Amino acid sequence: MELIQKIKEQIKDGKKVVIAIDGPSASGKSTLSSALIESFDALVFHVDDYFLPEHMKTPSRISEIGGFFHYERMISEIFATIHESHIISHHFNCSTQTLEKREPFPNKDVIIIEGVYSHHPILSSYIQFKVFMDVDEEEQERRILRRNGPKMLQRWQDEWIPLENQYFTHFDIKNQADFIISI
Repeated sequence: MELIQKIKEQIKDGKKVVIAIDGPSASGKSTLSSALIESFDALVFHVDDYFLPEHMKTPSRISEIGGFFHYERMISEIFATIHESHIISHHFNCSTQTLEKREPFPNKDVIIIEGVYSHHPILSSYIQFKVFMDVDEEEQERRILRRNGPKMLQRWQDEWIPLENQYFTHFDIKNQADFIISI
């Protein structure tokens, strides 16, 4: 796989590698992240830990494409400390609307930002490689149904998939990717 070779080249040259893995829900982003963690002893951060808290969901912010992603916190936690010995990243608990503090993570040569919105243009200057995972609608539906059940599938179809698709289209995310992996 060309992505693996490019990562190896960067590491060999002593460079830190930041990979953003974006794509529709249930397209294999987490699976690819897990494989890269195993191959490169990488550190992964999930966009799901960066949902926007309720108090920040102003009409202006939620009308913004990708506005449900708390990119400001990702920048201040991860990218502001990316060259330090440890990287800070806390978990946002959507149920309680609280930020759950975690111990700083020991830094690694390969950092993965995984999840929808990881190719958001505001993060572009931090990313070396953008990977877009693609999945056809029928397979996506099967995976979400298997993973989350029928009630959540309906919610995905009604709420989250339209927001994802709006983001993908508005920022031309797939065509901006360095690598496209289709399932």
